[in-house]
Amino acid sequence: MKRRNARLTILGAVLGLSLAGQGAFSQTAPPAAAGSNDNAEATAKLQALLRIDTTNPPGNEADAARLIADWLKAEGIGSELYESAPGRLNLVARLKGSGEVQPLLLLNHLDVVMAEPARWRQAPFAGNIVDDTLWGRGTLDMKGLGIMELMAFIALKRQGGPLKRDVIFCAVADEESGGEYGAEWMLKHHPEAVACSEVLNEGGAGMTMANGATVMAIQTAERGNLWVKVTASGKPGHGSQERPDGASRKLIRALAKLETVPRKYELIPQAFSLLKAIATTETGIRQFVLSHLDNPWLLDMMAPTLIKTQPQLAPMLGMTVNTTVLKAGSKVNVIPSEASAEIDIRMLPGYTIEQTLDYLKKTLADPDLTYTILDAKVGGTSPADGELFRTLGEASRAEYPGIVVSEMLTPGGMTDSSFFRARGIRAYGLMPIIASADQLASMHGDNENITLAQLAKGTRVTISAVAAAARKAP
Repeated sequence: MKRRNARLTILGAVLGLSLAGQGAFSQTAPPAAAGSNDNAEATAKLQALLRIDTTNPPGNEADAARLIADWLKAEGIGSELYESAPGRLNLVARLKGSGEVQPLLLLNHLDVVMAEPARWRQAPFAGNIVDDTLWGRGTLDMKGLGIMELMAFIALKRQGGPLKRDVIFCAVADEESGGEYGAEWMLKHHPEAVACSEVLNEGGAGMTMANGATVMAIQTAERGNLWVKVTASGKPGHGSQERPDGASRKLIRALAKLETVPRKYELIPQAFSLLKAIATTETGIRQFVLSHLDNPWLLDMMAPTLIKTQPQLAPMLGMTVNTTVLKAGSKVNVIPSEASAEIDIRMLPGYTIEQTLDYLKKTLADPDLTYTILDAKVGGTSPADGELFRTLGEASRAEYPGIVVSEMLTPGGMTDSSFFRARGIRAYGLMPIIASADQLASMHGDNENITLAQLAKGTRVTISAVAAAARKAP
């Protein structure tokens, strides 16, 4: 008990938390000042895109892709539409450069996850603006960033001047369902259309810490995933009989081991970089602990309490394993012959599919179980020394004076960046706004929104960063 209380006391000091579990991040976005929207064009375009329902499934991204094609045509920019399946379009447009540097790809996805209108303050596909805030599914994930990239792309054309590299704008389908008809499909079937050396995509954002400091976290790494169906078989029978070797009992005994195996904590460089960046905004014991969590002893001591008080950080500290689907019999008085569980494993970059599956098999420790891989992707990283990473940092510091810029490991799911990193292409994820915890939770949740001030600032950062990464030096 004393050790647990000591950990809580230290952690409270480290993150500036109350022991009641107050979050380390600000819960609400900074209020938007009246008239703060200095980018009416970006706002209008985002509203129009939000009003096209591209919920995936089924996606139906075609209308959204055609709308963007029309906008580009009005600017004198041609585009190509690639149909990966009926109603699934991927758009690619290109501004030609001198070729002295390999192309830069501005990547975004047009599909969104479902929304339950009854749970929203504003209709999710109406594009309503209320109190200087634009509401809608996709404002953050990721039509909002798509519009920021589009405005940066159009700005290059309008401003003219020589480019040292081609700049490609690419709006794809199907990211929310794995990319089979989107980025992955483009790389398989039309790799020449998206060939590049750097990618700007989603994955990072700015955060306000409990101490008031702000950190702009650029995604340079994401975990892999292994989705596995585990099946147990046994002799069926009447529910009144004893069946110790029944399928359901076998499966339950195996799954129980997942809850008792000690978790292995790991801190990869990209995750530690973010903690060190946060440490620079702190003093005393908070600064010391955050900047020394690469010490295995300190990490093992602090991680359980860190996860308890800040659950959103759990994915940054190692592999996570969750049983998400359970299936067995269909009648209460019949012992089934088969029972299955679907397990979602997320592993750090560097782990192979084979290593991860072997870990699961050794943990469940039952040779009679069978394993079916449902989906598998390894994690990936990009070095934090690319030109695009540099220009994103410089533009962020110019727009947000005093902000700390860092690379990060994405704690959530995978993005389309994984397909490019797997091919040795550098990918950086950033929507350059200061997002609140409430806003981050609204992605895939209820009441997704972006303030007009955030949209304007994010657009300015994106325009500046892309121009600096694409233009020839004067």
